[in-house]
Amino acid sequence: VGVLTRDKRMYAHYLSGEDAEQLNDENLELVAMTEQGRTLRFTAEDFTDPSTVKGRMFMRLDDGDQTVNVEPSTGEELVSIASRDGRGLNYRVDEISQYKGVAKGVMAMSLEDGDEILDFTLVTDKYDGLEVETNNGRREVIRRTKSKFEPTSRGNKGYLIIQRGHLIRSHRPP
Repeated sequence: VGVLTRDKRMYAHYLSGEDAEQLNDENLELVAMTEQGRTLRFTAEDFTDPSTVKGRMFMRLDDGDQTVNVEPSTGEELVSIASRDGRGLNYRVDEISQYKGVAKGVMAMSLEDGDEILDFTLVTDKYDGLEVETNNGRREVIRRTKSKFEPTSRGNKGYLIIQRGHLIRSHRPP
């Protein structure tokens, strides 16, 4: 369960003061991703009216799939993703297609059989990224650096984080 507020003061972390003042439901973008690696961008304008009993749908899911995370976007961030089997990937958020209605989205990351997306976050700073924890207790940050997780294009397999073992949890930057 997640909640998104339309109060402009809450977006100070993502937007500069002037941009936050110009924010409205037509230009507030959101990015969503599922466990099976599908992702999409959409605007908040279709979600401003009071909801029905069943809620409002923004993404069509396959059987057994579920949404991992939804985050607000300015369109200039990097997407930082980790899979449970230990792969990490960074790419620009504008590589994700934007949809007006309910859609399945596009592939965020190529996954091996049995693998799934652990989590994702959007980052702007060079040293920010999704922090993940291995089953051995070691922590790694999937950040934009030349040596490890240099940004590539959407849909790649990503880089190995751990050879033996798997990722158990993530810690998003504040």
